[in-house]
Amino acid sequence: MVLGIFTVILVGGVYYSNKFLPVAPKKFIFPDHLVFKWLQDNVKLNRFYGGGTAHIDFNFPTHYKVYGAEGYDSLRLERYAQLLASSFTGSVPQSYPRSDGVFPNEENGRRKRLFEILGVSHLLDKEDNPRTGADWHFERFTGDDVQGIYQLGKFQFYKREPVLPRIFLTTQYTVLKNDEEIIQKIYDPNFDLKTLILEKEPKLAISDFAGDIASPEAVIYEPSVVTIKTNKEYNSLLYLSDTHDPDWNVYIDNQKSELLRAHYAMRAVAVPAGSHLVIFKYQPKSFVIGRQTSAVTLASLAILSLYLIRKRQF
Repeated sequence: MVLGIFTVILVGGVYYSNKFLPVAPKKFIFPDHLVFKWLQDNVKLNRFYGGGTAHIDFNFPTHYKVYGAEGYDSLRLERYAQLLASSFTGSVPQSYPRSDGVFPNEENGRRKRLFEILGVSHLLDKEDNPRTGADWHFERFTGDDVQGIYQLGKFQFYKREPVLPRIFLTTQYTVLKNDEEIIQKIYDPNFDLKTLILEKEPKLAISDFAGDIASPEAVIYEPSVVTIKTNKEYNSLLYLSDTHDPDWNVYIDNQKSELLRAHYAMRAVAVPAGSHLVIFKYQPKSFVIGRQTSAVTLASLAILSLYLIRKRQF
């Protein structure tokens, strides 16, 4: 009886939700557009940023499977929002009212430093009165080295040079434990951001081999799973410019390893020499607890229903 009531409530809820709360077709909310097609084909795993009238709303990149630099509206993580908020004044403010992580509209010397950390390779701008098909506005990116590469009607695409890749291997790092010191080091123009800023020493010994960084192969890149293939002749640090969170776990050849926080809010892991498969998995504890609670509840309802049925029979 209890199970029957539960089933009726569930089916009725779904039915009336669809009847009285219709959802508009996806194509009316996320229409096909040549801007997103160009970003998909050319930016790939790197990030882009659109400022001013070329700003793309926070929730759109996720649907189109392109990678913006500002996060997904209110789902942004605290330290990532702090890092972006620090680009306005050079330090983390006491409060920032919006949930969205945003950058300054104009280049101030700090914005481009964060673009480096995040792997922002392309900038999107807009010319509301296009005339020549190459109406570049380099003055809007003062202090940043950009090249105009394509104009699509009013929309203009610029490429930043040079730019750090989203994923790279390095042996160069420094350890800073104070948040304010980390922020100041990030914005120090004399500090090379290829040198990772960690908050503790990795458990694996890393010898400094001065040289260029290496870009490993990203085998899988999905919202909750990232798989990277590495092959270096010495121990190194793998940097992934995605937000660090305790619910992310990292595995090297299926063995759990220590997830490090780099550049204030990003992910890193120490990888041994040789060929390895590194897997980052998002495994939130809240989901595990919810799944276990639901399983126990359903089992209890089933047992209670069987008990009531047997009791009525005898």
